[in-house]
Amino acid sequence: SSPALSGRDVLADANVVPRGEQPGPWRAGADEATTRSTSTDITGGGQPLAAGSYSLFVIVGEGSGPWTLVVNRQAEQWGSYFYDKAHDALRVPLTLTEGPKAERLSYALVPTAPNAAELRLHWGTRQASVSLGVDLNATVVADLRRQLKGAEAFNSLAWNAAAEWCLAQNTNLDEALTWAARAIQPPLSPASPTATTLGTKAAILAKLNRKAEADAVDQQALELSTAQELLNRTAVAYRGGDKARAKATLDYALKKYPTAWEPANAQGFWHRMEGNLEQAVASYKKASELCSDAQIKASLQARVKSLEEQLKGKK
Repeated sequence: SSPALSGRDVLADANVVPRGEQPGPWRAGADEATTRSTSTDITGGGQPLAAGSYSLFVIVGEGSGPWTLVVNRQAEQWGSYFYDKAHDALRVPLTLTEGPKAERLSYALVPTAPNAAELRLHWGTRQASVSLGVDLNATVVADLRRQLKGAEAFNSLAWNAAAEWCLAQNTNLDEALTWAARAIQPPLSPASPTATTLGTKAAILAKLNRKAEADAVDQQALELSTAQELLNRTAVAYRGGDKARAKATLDYALKKYPTAWEPANAQGFWHRMEGNLEQAVASYKKASELCSDAQIKASLQARVKSLEEQLKGKK
């Protein structure tokens, strides 16, 4: 239950908010003890707390003394009448601040970072908070393992997505490599390798400094790639600062798909970004000639006209 002020100065009344921990700490609520559950291991005030259900109590200091949050393993209690210190899982200091007046006691979990939050107690004008944290990588990896033991085990996209997540976070790479392999040949549901799944495997091998293997798998991915997949790889490499890899991939796309407008358009973008406007114009003109979509063709022609005007201004 959530108690109300009802016109009382509750923080000044030890009968409402008891001081110290004798005969027991403040239940920080009404009736049954306040309980909170966490499905994963976390930290509270920098101290470890295992996944589970707990009751919460507060030790209130005299006057302006400190407040302490008590997390107790006995989750189902009536108030603090049967509180037993021997079952405490955690004791951490609370940070005290003043805030707007709150009629009813409340708890809030306020995110402060992707892997952190604050648990805030608010009653009257007093706010008491403690930081909570979670090892996000470990938590997600554990959940991915759980998912891949169920129906998702028959889905090659799920294996690849799990491997890609680890790659992006640069974590759990050895296991991610096995997941990438499963994406190519999942159990009970054989799947042909794709440019995407092979690309994931190659990228993980590269992260693990297994260059020769990475290059071999990457070549397989190149050979299976559609024009758009090759251009996506080009863009990723270019944004990552690997211009040599980006240029090699773009050249491969131009050679493999000579009649597609997309590689020629990407070549125009490349030249424009490198400041080679005349070559950019030539590439965009070629892309326009190859493109059958009227709207895209018009956009390419407008780009050519704009670049030609820029070139005239430089003469």
